[in-house]
Amino acid sequence: MKLSEYRPTIDRHVQSFKSTEKLAFDRLLRFYQGKFYTDRESAGPTESELLVTSINLTFAITETALSTLVPRNPQVTALSRGPAPGDALKGMEGVVNLSLDHSDYYSELVLAVQDAVLYGRGILKTVWDAKNDLPLVRACDMRAVFFDLTSRRSSDIRYWIEATVISEDEFKSRIKNGLYKPWANSIQGDTYPKWLGYDLGTAVSRQELKNWQNWITVYEVYDIESNRVVHMHLDYDEPLLEDELLYCPYSVLTLNNNGEDCRGLSDIALISDNQEELNHIRTYLLNIARLSIPKTGYDSTALQSEDVAVAQEAPVGSMVGIRTTGGKSMADSFYAWPMPQPPGALFEMASSLEKSIATVSALADAQRGQVTGARTATELALVEGQLRNRLSARQRKIDTVTTQVAEQMAFLAMKFMREEKIVEFTGYSDAEPIHPSSFENVRAKFKVVPYSPMESNRAVLQEQFKAAMQFLLNNPYVDALEVTKQFLEVFQLSPRLLKPEQAPQGAPGVPPQPAQGMAAQPPVDQAAMLEAQGVAPPAAQMPPQQQAVANQAAAPISEEEIATT
Repeated sequence: MKLSEYRPTIDRHVQSFKSTEKLAFDRLLRFYQGKFYTDRESAGPTESELLVTSINLTFAITETALSTLVPRNPQVTALSRGPAPGDALKGMEGVVNLSLDHSDYYSELVLAVQDAVLYGRGILKTVWDAKNDLPLVRACDMRAVFFDLTSRRSSDIRYWIEATVISEDEFKSRIKNGLYKPWANSIQGDTYPKWLGYDLGTAVSRQELKNWQNWITVYEVYDIESNRVVHMHLDYDEPLLEDELLYCPYSVLTLNNNGEDCRGLSDIALISDNQEELNHIRTYLLNIARLSIPKTGYDSTALQSEDVAVAQEAPVGSMVGIRTTGGKSMADSFYAWPMPQPPGALFEMASSLEKSIATVSALADAQRGQVTGARTATELALVEGQLRNRLSARQRKIDTVTTQVAEQMAFLAMKFMREEKIVEFTGYSDAEPIHPSSFENVRAKFKVVPYSPMESNRAVLQEQFKAAMQFLLNNPYVDALEVTKQFLEVFQLSPRLLKPEQAPQGAPGVPPQPAQGMAAQPPVDQAAMLEAQGVAPPAAQMPPQQQAVANQAAAPISEEEIATT
């Protein structure tokens, strides 16, 4: 893309978003917040608002996605793509996992998955945190990020545009530090852009609350084809900043493909019409229920209205006189009010809509708390497999995005990390120092550590440990000390129960034999081992008299003694 094409491209994306996606996104957000009818934010509904009711399946589906798809502790493992020392590869893996923890990647991934369910896509951005000397990942406001719509794959996207709103003071600070060109001093701050806000139809306007200071909107353009990053302001053709693009910092997460481009397809948009129709049916049933309150009518030509009013307000047990006319008795003057009957088809329609929502969105089937009653690993595995039969593809997409983030973090660590870090290796409890110089010539690809509820359920882990206990105890190739440590950890027992480790005592010159399991090892013939190694075995400790006899017997026989004998 040419430099002169950036500003028109930015303007086209902004105008297209204002006229199409913004209206749809605001509607979906209102559904998520449960604002199907009311535009009030007071403590309770008015009398007219009591005539409507709703069920918020949008919120339930979104929250179910977060609890089902997002791993509790995202981690990756590094695999070598070329010749590299094992410690350097493990060190790179440790630095990446440290960066994920430093970024609170779980929380950022929750925001990205929530955007993907609500709006069709979530955007993650990986940058360098110079203050902490580590990579940092953040979930972007997907409303403010635009990209090439001619690509069906995220790897084919040719450019990215992000609208970043910064304060006027921060903008002037960038000019002072030399990041932006001096001519930018003529740019003045303005109000917060309305198109980046949320129009929820509420009576309370938050736009004024955002204008507590002046804001400036800077558009960051990442041109993948030209390897160029440019910062622009829509009022000027000249860029504020222009530099070489080293890597693409963005990763797009879509749970459903829209068959058109990389914007994805929202689960909530697919069921929003059914959700709205279901709420209308429930409101109609509510109105029928309100009209079904028992009432009594009377013949106004046979009874005096004043007498009926007095009788209605009289206390229980009192005697009230009522005048009748026309010779009709009181029993013939009162009538039961007709009761409306809801059509049976309404309940069938409501049930059909709920089934349709569950069919379209696999997330509606993955109800939270469904695996609480599982007592064995087999039961939990069956339930988990049933829930994930339609969610596995979405889980794979989340893992792919996590892998992309890990690769971006590894690139930034190799290029910009300057200080030594203390990291924990995956599968090891001890932390070790890693220096950036060890990352030279390291080529690695990453895989996500699979997440399963069975791995985080302590009751299931205890069941598995009990089942494998006999095998571990009787296997001579299993370290008994490590088995004991794992047992104490799984059953949440204090590690102080372990005895201090003592080095085994053996013969001088012979290294001690390590323990290899709970079963006792066969006795070792130390003398034969020493003789095979050419080492004289030590003399056994005997009383002095027995030692003298043993020495005399071991002494060589002289020729005189042989002749005498």
